Amino acid sequence: MTAFITIHARKSDLARIQAYQVGQALQNAHRDLKINYHFRSSLGDQNLQDPLWKIPEKGVFTRDFHQDLIARKCDVVVHSWKDLPVEESAETEIIASLPRADCRDLILFKKSSIGEIASCGRIKILTSSLRRIHHLSDFLRWALPVSKSVELSFEDVRGNIPTRLSKLLDPNSRADAIVVAKAALDRLLQTKMDEFTSVQLQIRSWLSEMQWMMIPLSVNPGAAAQGALAVEALRSRDDLKALFLPICCKKTMSQVQREREILASFGGGCHQKIGVTHLNHALGEVQFLKGVTDDGTILNEIKLMTSTSHSIPPCKDPSKLWPLHSEESQQWFVRTPQKTDQELIHGRDLWVSRTDALPSNWNIPMEQIVWVSGLNTWKQLAKRGVWVHGSSESLGEDEEVLIETLLGRELRWIKLSHQEGYPTSNREMLATYTLQSRGQVPDLKGKIHFYWSSGTIFLEALKHFPEILNGWHGCGPGNTLKILLQKIPKERVQPYLNHSHWLHNFGVASKTSGYSTGG
Repeated sequence: MTAFITIHARKSDLARIQAYQVGQALQNAHRDLKINYHFRSSLGDQNLQDPLWKIPEKGVFTRDFHQDLIARKCDVVVHSWKDLPVEESAETEIIASLPRADCRDLILFKKSSIGEIASCGRIKILTSSLRRIHHLSDFLRWALPVSKSVELSFEDVRGNIPTRLSKLLDPNSRADAIVVAKAALDRLLQTKMDEFTSVQLQIRSWLSEMQWMMIPLSVNPGAAAQGALAVEALRSRDDLKALFLPICCKKTMSQVQREREILASFGGGCHQKIGVTHLNHALGEVQFLKGVTDDGTILNEIKLMTSTSHSIPPCKDPSKLWPLHSEESQQWFVRTPQKTDQELIHGRDLWVSRTDALPSNWNIPMEQIVWVSGLNTWKQLAKRGVWVHGSSESLGEDEEVLIETLLGRELRWIKLSHQEGYPTSNREMLATYTLQSRGQVPDLKGKIHFYWSSGTIFLEALKHFPEILNGWHGCGPGNTLKILLQKIPKERVQPYLNHSHWLHNFGVASKTSGYSTGG
C-alpha cells in the first residue's frame, strides 16, 4: 500500500480547502498515510482580464496540473470538477470524488442597493457566466419584490470568492449584486482549519452587508458537475485507484458523469448557456436541464426519475382526467383568513405552504427568512412585496434547505398553513387560515385518472366520491403522497413534480411546456 502521496491543487483558499478535504478523508481511511501538498497558480488564475468564455484554451484552471501528472510531479490533482473539459483524457482519469456539495447558485445583493433597485428598477450584476446571465434574465423579473419592471445589466468579474465579494462591496463599484456557487461559499465557511479563520471572518463581515436569494435549480440548473470535487490521476495508477476506493462517492461520480455527457452532447465548454443538475430525492432522482444551445434550441426540462415507477394505464380521452386545469382543484374549499398575531413568528424562520398562508396584513422584514413550497407561491409573494429567500420547488417539505452555514446559526422553522395542515416533525405549525367545504363540489363521476395538489383536497373528494379509490392517482412527491398512500395501494399512485408533468404523461398540453417525468 502507498505510504506517501503528493497532492497538487490551485493555491486559492477554496482550492486548498478542497485538497485538504480529500487528504483528510484519505487519511481517515488509511491512518498511516502521509500526504504532501503543493499549491500553485493555473493559467486561468494568471489571466484575470478576459471572461472565461473568451479564453480559447480549454481547461484553463486544470490543464497545467494535467501536465504535472504526466510528468509525474505529483500523484493526484484535486479539482473543482466543473472546471475540467468534458473531453476525456487519454492519459488521465477521475478516480474518485467526495460526496457532492450544494449544486445551487446564490445571488448576493448589496443592502445599500436594494432601495435604489426598488425605485429605479435597474440592477447591475457581477458574473462572467453566460449560463447565469441567460437564466437570471427571466428569474429576477419575477423573483424580486419590486413594483417596477426590472432592467438587468451584467459585468464580467474574475478572481477567487473573497476577491469577487470585495469587488462588489468596493465603494467605487456600481454593481448591485453578484452570483456565486453556494458550494464554494459553504466550503470556505465550514472549514475548521486555523489558517482560514481570517478569510472566514472577512466573509462573515461582508455577508452582513448583503441580502441574498437562493436561485432555484428549476430556473437555473448548475454548471455540469457543480459542487463536486474531482481527484485526477494517471490511468496506469491502479495503486491509487485502490487507495481512493474507500472514500469515493459512487453516487456523485454517476451523477456528474451523466451531467457531463449531457453537456458534451451540446458541445460542452464554458461558452454554453446550459445548466444541468441531477439532484438526489427520497423517491429517486430529479434532473434539471435548462438553457439554449449554440444553434438556438431552447432546453427546458425537469425529470423525476423514481425507483418505484409503476405502469400507469394510458388514457386518450381527456374527459377521464381530473383536473384538466389546475384551477379546478381550488373549487373544493373556501379559504378564510384566521386572525393570527404576527408576534407568534417573531425571531422565527418562515416556511410558507401557499400564498394564502402568509397573512396579507403582516409586514415581513427583509431579514426574516421566508422559504416557500413552490415557485408560484414565490411569484405571488414577490408581487405583495415579500422578500423570498428560496423555494423547495414542489419537491416536498422533506427537501433539505441547507442554509445553516450561510446564516451561521440553526434554523428555527415555523410552518404557515391551515388548521388541518399536515404536521411535520422538524417544523412547528401555525394555522393562519381555515378551510370550509363548498356546498357544490366538482363532479368526479366517470373520471379515472386524478392529480391531487393537496392531501386535504383528496380526503374531501373521497367523502363525496369513494369510488375514486379504484382510479389512478398522481400527486407531488411530498406530504400529499404520504396521505394518498394511507388510502390507496402504492401500485395506483405515481408521484410527479407538478400538475403539468402529470398532464404531459397523457399527452395533454398545459400552460407549462418542456417538462417531463421519467421512470
